Amino acid sequence: MGLALGMFLVVPWFQGVLAAPIVGKKVWAYGGHYTYSLLTNVPAGLTNVVAVAAGSCHNLALRSNGAVVAWGEEYSESTNVPPGLGNVIAITAGDCHSCALTGEGRVVCWGDNSYGQTNVPTGLSNVVAVAAGGQHSLALRKDGTVVGWGLGVTNCSCSNGEYGQANPPANLTGVAAIAGGAYFSVAMKSNGTVVAWGYYRSGETEVPPNLTNAIAIAAGDHHTLALTTQRTLVTWGAADSFYNRGQTNIPAGMSNIVAISARGAHSLVLRSDGRVFSWGLDQQDYLGVQYTPKNLSNVVAIAAGSDQNLAVALNTGPDALPQQLNSHDNSDSLIQLRGTDPENDSLNFSLTGLPAQGTLYQVAGDTRGAMITSVPALVTDPVGRVIFVPPTNALGYFSFQFVADDGQYRSAPATVEVRVIGAPFAITRRPTFTDVTTAQLNGAVTPNGHSTAVWFEWGLDSSFGSRSAATAVGAGRAVQFLQFPFPGV
Repeated sequence: MGLALGMFLVVPWFQGVLAAPIVGKKVWAYGGHYTYSLLTNVPAGLTNVVAVAAGSCHNLALRSNGAVVAWGEEYSESTNVPPGLGNVIAITAGDCHSCALTGEGRVVCWGDNSYGQTNVPTGLSNVVAVAAGGQHSLALRKDGTVVGWGLGVTNCSCSNGEYGQANPPANLTGVAAIAGGAYFSVAMKSNGTVVAWGYYRSGETEVPPNLTNAIAIAAGDHHTLALTTQRTLVTWGAADSFYNRGQTNIPAGMSNIVAISARGAHSLVLRSDGRVFSWGLDQQDYLGVQYTPKNLSNVVAIAAGSDQNLAVALNTGPDALPQQLNSHDNSDSLIQLRGTDPENDSLNFSLTGLPAQGTLYQVAGDTRGAMITSVPALVTDPVGRVIFVPPTNALGYFSFQFVADDGQYRSAPATVEVRVIGAPFAITRRPTFTDVTTAQLNGAVTPNGHSTAVWFEWGLDSSFGSRSAATAVGAGRAVQFLQFPFPGV
């Protein structure tokens, strides 16, 4: 829960500085035992993402052009982004409602409005941050004050959820960041101290008194994370057995943290090496293995949902794969160029070096298309094929170079080496006699890279008429000597 700013630098609003976001290529969505597939099915083509937010019913992504994309369950129109919403600079997700902050300092909310959590107060302006709790919403204004609405505008400590979580303390000023839990709220002040209010029966509002160097905060349903200037964590809340699922038990050695998120009964952090870690309810399988995908790396933004997690990863460039293959003299070779991409992006190929001898052609169907006479040359075949034609009657080695492109990054060049080999070559040699009645037929063969079988034929004239059984001699390049005993001469 709370503010979702992706990888904006943690800079207090009053400094007048906001770092440009890092644009991610791919959004990952994954979760534990109870995650619905609707929440982990990322919309196709979702790229250029700068921030994500996750709730109980839905997920949000903020694109670099200021547009918001939502997916998940259609509960109370939680995924129905208001038409025309643009120039968004921050997003946040409650249980089943969302709020967005525009570049003009305006707040727009949508989704579940059972408690008025999407009823943005009239005249609210100059907003620099937004945060959504379970069923309440918060806004941080430029003057360092906080405004709340939705469930918890009163503080009766009733069973209906009214714990004052949407009613900030009257003397609260100098706030630099906000976050919302299920029934409580948290504010980080510009001096690094933290204030919490609302539901308190599981330690939600018991901020450690020695916490004076916070630079970021995040709130789960009943616990809070604070990131310190040392890039380490401080946690509190979820103090009773009913709510405690290990979400406040920081794993040993957890340091160099650059972003934090929390929701439900789990915690999520991003380290400076681009790796993501989580702990708490349903963050491990039955063998204790973390649910984080093994190939998730280069992450720049995170968000924890009630059961699911989101991560935005930078694009990793592809690799072009070198090849060595055999061809035959005076024959066309249909060559499939190959590459790999960590994100499984579609790849295009371009030729960067032509063979010193021989000719390359584009592919039209499965035959020669246009001749390729200069580089760089984009390979036009949809699956990346080209045709190589060696010089007439030439044997030997020929090579050319190509690169793979995923639409953002281009690989280093790779080389395709083609060995052109001739037909198998065989000769017969003078027969020899092993005794007075037995002759030995002699021969030699060079397979020249072809899988080759040989046999002897003999007779009284050029039609021969007799032959030995065929013998496989492999596909090597060395001369092999053969003999066949011929008794009864």
